[in-house]
Parts: sequence; structure tokens; C-alpha cells
Amino acid sequence: PAPAEPVEVPADADADALLDLAEEHELQDRDDDADAVLAVYDARFGAGEDVAADAGGDPAVLRRAARRAMLRGSQLWRDDDQDGTAVAWCRAIDLFTAAGCEGEASVARGRLGVSVALAGRPDEGRALIEPDTAYQQEHGDARQRAAAWSRLALINLVQDRPAEANEAHDRSEQAAAETDDPRLRAFYLARRASNRAAAGRHEEALAAAAEARAYFQEHGPALRLADAAALFGQLTSDPEAAAEAFGEVLAAGEPAAALTARLGRGRALVHLERIDEAIDDLVEAVALCAEQELDEGGAFIRQELADAYRQAGRVVEAAEVAEEALAGLVRLGHDEAADNTRFLLAGLYRRLGDNPGALALYEELVGRLADNPAGRGQIRENAGDLLFRLDRDAEAAEWFAAGAEDLRVAGDPLGELRLLRRRVMALHWADDVPAAEETFRLAQRKHAGLPPDVGEEPGAVWERAMLGFEMGRLLLARGRAEEAVPFVTGGPETLREVGAREEADQVATLLGEALLRAGRPQQAEDLLWPVLGEMAQDAPQRPVAARVLAEALEAGGNIEQAARLRRTEGVEDE
Repeated sequence: PAPAEPVEVPADADADALLDLAEEHELQDRDDDADAVLAVYDARFGAGEDVAADAGGDPAVLRRAARRAMLRGSQLWRDDDQDGTAVAWCRAIDLFTAAGCEGEASVARGRLGVSVALAGRPDEGRALIEPDTAYQQEHGDARQRAAAWSRLALINLVQDRPAEANEAHDRSEQAAAETDDPRLRAFYLARRASNRAAAGRHEEALAAAAEARAYFQEHGPALRLADAAALFGQLTSDPEAAAEAFGEVLAAGEPAAALTARLGRGRALVHLERIDEAIDDLVEAVALCAEQELDEGGAFIRQELADAYRQAGRVVEAAEVAEEALAGLVRLGHDEAADNTRFLLAGLYRRLGDNPGALALYEELVGRLADNPAGRGQIRENAGDLLFRLDRDAEAAEWFAAGAEDLRVAGDPLGELRLLRRRVMALHWADDVPAAEETFRLAQRKHAGLPPDVGEEPGAVWERAMLGFEMGRLLLARGRAEEAVPFVTGGPETLREVGAREEADQVATLLGEALLRAGRPQQAEDLLWPVLGEMAQDAPQRPVAARVLAEALEAGGNIEQAARLRRTEGVEDE
């Protein structure tokens, strides 16, 4: 934004007029202008305390000194100088009291109560705020009543009394409405958003934050916009809108809000799959945590940063940051978050080719998750998958079996069936046919025992068909083609009904080969021609289906047709 024009201070303004002008600038969020007027006031009339010392008990002089002390407290508040703020407002209380201005002294006590409460002494703060609220309700004007009720709402929020906070805030908004000041209304809308959010009244909070943000977008200042935008960004479920709002917070250049904005925008950008931009924000958030010595926050944000690096394909950086996050979370005693990071790190080690490191983490996690069968089942499935890919098939089968039992205990029947199917697959490659057949029969019984609504779910239908495929493949590989046929018959049609076309092609090809090896080439041909006709040209299964069909044609005596098919499809004999 363009720099504001320097404030004009009337050359002939007296002390009271200058204080009136500074207070008006403060009310209208023109803090720089207020500071400029106060600099002129101090140059002309002194800083306040010295004047008060020479007042000789003159109420007018004491009141001017008190007003200057109140404004000095506001200046120090903006600079986040809590001790200095308290000293200034205590001084204002003494001076207003000496001047006989009980109403203004009460306001000063209320403001001091907020300062004390936010400094970690909420009971002391309440003891100052409650009497001021009662006084202003009886004697104050609309603006004073609004401010007093707002301070009471704030202390209730600090002390985790959200219902009382909202009740007090409603009183403050009622009073603010009497002032007919749109800026004051926008300020209290932002306060309403905080109070409603604390009470779980999300939609009301979001609406209030959006309205406050819209006002300050148009009228400023940037710091008020930053506050409203931060609230809106935290409340909205639209990541695009959240990213934009947190950008407004960062544009305001308020250091105290930078961490919230970086983290909020980073998370929103992850949801938008703008991962590289998200990484930039999350890196800055980690740096801000380090700068502010926020070890706990830094550890958790490193976990998010590691996952963002993973999504961006920057695996080495992801692993390095995940290791840092894990060390911090372990040191701080956040066991669940540490286990989540171990799981993330194990996946990263796999991608880096550090299979022993990944397996060690999986084994550690299984030991740590004694009370979490669902998590343990997930870990064992991942470990089994890794062992299977390493051709350690017998070990993979055992991990799948243990994981299936975990998921049974966890009440996840489809997960249990998935791992039993994968155990059949691993046992096939481990050449342990009896164990595979036993596992298949167990899985069959489990499928038959599913409640009808569960058994008819697409996931259950898919699992049942693919279980038959695994058993058919095992038998066919051992020359038991006739036995394999029943296990895959009907599978292609079932899989197409649930939209699994690629798997349907795979099962149809296996069925065609089983029919061929069982001495039924015509049935294989009748099955595979339409399958090949509907299959995409780039389908992974197409070359296999074409080869089996060509063999079936040859077995039926159609040598020339088989040769043409081989040429057309570009397949050769195995």
C-alpha cells in the first residue's frame, strides 16, 4: 500500500485538543497518526508525569497526565511490552483517581485487567475487569459499555468459559450498535468470530470473520485486516480461500502473526497440491519456530514438512527432516506423533532403497503398537509388502497372516480378507501349497460369514473375485489347470460389475489359459476373442491375452489365424 500522508497537527491546538485528536486516531486504528500527534504533544507540553508532579492538585492537569499515560500504555501494548503497559496504566489509574475521574479510572483498571490476564494471571485480571464492567454498564456511554463487555468476554475466553464469553460478547455488540460506527462493528465482528469458534459455533464464527475481513480489506488498516484474515483462514474449509487469506496476513508484515500465516498457508497449499509453494511456507514456519524457541511446534511442523517433501518427490530431504522431527517428538514425549513419523520414515527409507532401515522401523512399530491392532495391522501389511518385493515370500506370508489377525481384532473384516488374500499370493511364490490352500479355505469361510450388506459392498466383491484369481493362479502354475477353472469362472463378469475392468481382463486371461491347459481350446477362444476386442490397445494385459488366444487358435488347428494375430499384436511364444 502507498505510504499514508503525514498527519496534520494544528499549530494552535492546546493540550486537550491534541489529546482528543490522538484518542480519535487511536479509535480509528490510525496508530501512526496517533503517535505523531503524541510526539507533538510531548514536545509542547511534556511527557505527562513531570507535568503531574507540578500540578499542585489541579484536576485538569492531572486528568491530562492520566490521558497521556493511557495513550502511552496503548503504544507499549502495540509494541508487546507487557510490563511497560502495566506500569503506564497503573499510573493512569492513580492520576485519574487523583483527578476525581472515576469513570476513566475504571476504564484504565479494565484495560490493566486484560494486560494482567494475558500475562498469565487471569484471576487478577478478572478481579479488575468485572468491577469495571459493572461500573460501565451503569455509568458509561455506548462505546465504553461495549469495550467493558468485550473485556469480560476476553477474560472468559482466557479461562475457557466459552458460553459466558459469547454471552458477554453479545452484550458488547449490542452496545456497539448504538454508536453507529461501522469500524467499531467490524472490530467486534472479529471478536465474535473468536468467541463463536471457541464455543464450537463454526458457521457463525466463519460468517463473522468473513464480514470483518471484507470491511478491513476496504478500509484498513493492514493489521486489523491481518487479524480478521487469520481468523477467516483458520475457519474456512476452502483451501484456496485460506491460502489467499493467509497471504493477506503475511502482507501486513506483523511478526507476531507470521508463524500462524506461514503454517496455515502451507497447509492450504498442500491441500491444493501446490506442493513446492507449500514447502516454502513450511520451511519458513520451521525457521520461525527455531527463532522463537518453540521446540514442540517445530517438531510437529517438521513432520508436515517431511510429508510435503515426500509428495514433491524430494525423498532425501524428506528423510532428513523426518529424522529431525522424530528426534524432537521422542525427546518431548509425543509418542503417537513419533510413531506416525516412524511410519512416514519407513516409507521414505523404502524409496531410498534402505530396506533394512525400513524393516527395522516396521518391527519397532509393531512392538510399540500393542494397544492399537488397526495400526499394527497396517504396519504388518506394509512390512509384508516390502518382504514380498524382496522375494522373501515366506516371511511376507507370515507378516500378512499376523496383520490379518490384527485387523480381525480391530473389527476390520475387509482388511482381514485383503491380508489373507495377500498371504495366499505370498505362499504361492514361496511354494507352500498346503498352507496356501488352508489360508484360501479360511478366507472363503470368512467371506461366507460376512453380513449381507458388507458382503455385497464393491470392496468385498472385488476381494472375493481376486481371492479366486490367486488360488487359480497357484493351481495353474502347478499343472492343475482343470482344478483352477472353477476358482476363476465368473470372476471377470463380477469384476466388471464393480468397475474393475483391468482386473477383469487379468482374471479373464487366466481363465482362458486354464481352459486351454485343461484341453478346452475352443472355450478359451470363445472367451478371449471378445475380451481382446474390448481391451484397450495399451492395456497391460493385452499382450498376455493375445498370446494365450493365439495358442488356443493353434491348438484348435487355426494356424494361419494364430499367426496373423501374433503379427497384429506383436507377440511371440514364451
